[in-house]
Amino acid sequence: MDYRIKEVKKNIAKDNLKYIYQRILEKHEALIEKYNFVICEGVQSIELEEFLDFDINFEIAKNLQIPTIEIINAKDEPLDSIEDNIKYILNQSKKNGVNLLGIFVNRVSLAQIPKLQKLNN
Repeated sequence: MDYRIKEVKKNIAKDNLKYIYQRILEKHEALIEKYNFVICEGVQSIELEEFLDFDINFEIAKNLQIPTIEIINAKDEPLDSIEDNIKYILNQSKKNGVNLLGIFVNRVSLAQIPKLQKLNN
C-alpha cells in the first residue's frame, strides 16, 4: 500500500481518521480477494508517533480485525526498557481488543535471555 506519513498526518489534522481507515480497509480487502495470505507491516515512524496520542498500529489491527505478532528490537536496550515494551504491547492489545499471537524480542544480548525467560512465568 502506498500511503505516505505526510498524507496520514494531513487527514488526522483534518479529523478525518475515518477516511484513513476506509482506505486501508479497501486496500486490505482487495489483497484478501487476490491472495490466500496477507501480512500487514505496522507503521514505524517516530514522526507519526509524536503526532498521534494513540498507537495507530493497534487501531488499524482492531479495525481490520486481524491478529498481530509484535516484534521488539532489543539491540543495546536495557532490560527494563524491553520489559516496558512488552507490558505496553500486552496492555495495548488488551485495551484495543486485538488478538495478540505473540511477541518476538530480537537482537537481545545473551546475558539478558535468562532474565527475559523469567518474565514469561
